Amino acid sequence: MIQNIDYETCKDGKKLETLLLNKHELLDFKELVYLLEPFAKATSLMGGDTYPTVSLMLPIIATLQEHLFKVESILTYLVVCDIKNEIELNIAKFAPEKFNETKISLK
Repeated sequence: MIQNIDYETCKDGKKLETLLLNKHELLDFKELVYLLEPFAKATSLMGGDTYPTVSLMLPIIATLQEHLFKVESILTYLVVCDIKNEIELNIAKFAPEKFNETKISLK
């Protein structure tokens, strides 16, 4: 019986090792969080119980575009760069030109 428990524990341990993130993957996630954090804040600002107006929406989009431009030079992981590029393409579909409106602080 005890041998069976040890085998199951080892089996679970090996399965858990495949799920744990290595140092490289953790850094990927930190960079991804840095990229996406302003989008989470913008979502909170635009959602919930409030009813945002276009006058608020456009400056937020401009702020997000500016953030994407600024982080471009510091992103190091290809997958995060790909996500940033995809976000930029999707914003461009909605707003082809950068807005010159007042920006909203998402910090």
